[in-house]
Amino acid sequence: MKKTQIFAGILCLGITATLMTGCGKSETVVSDKEDDCIVVELPDDYGVRDIFNIVSSTEISVSAISDPTVAQFYMIGKLEDGGSVVWRSKEEQTFVYTEKEVKGVEVSHYGNELRDKTPISLEEFDEICESKEG
Repeated sequence: MKKTQIFAGILCLGITATLMTGCGKSETVVSDKEDDCIVVELPDDYGVRDIFNIVSSTEISVSAISDPTVAQFYMIGKLEDGGSVVWRSKEEQTFVYTEKEVKGVEVSHYGNELRDKTPISLEEFDEICESKEG
């Protein structure tokens, strides 16, 4: 009986160490992604489809583990230049722009950026794009 308890204790410590190590690595990956996108808020009379030539779009549903009955719907728009825009379905005035192609599994990261980052104006976004081109 005592050997079983010792084995169970060692096993729990090993699992805990593995989980803690894994969590640290995933946090590093997220921090690498922090500055790979820009959140933009458009004027009232514009939508994201008005300013970009979207080649294709996909709607993705994201639900929380704590309450899977509540879902947030996002659109991922693929752009001609290989970049992407992400916005909440039916809310096209605020979007996330990134120069890379967004995969469906990454939409929760960009949804968090959409929620957490302070959006810039369309004019500021245009200036950033022009400075990258020139």
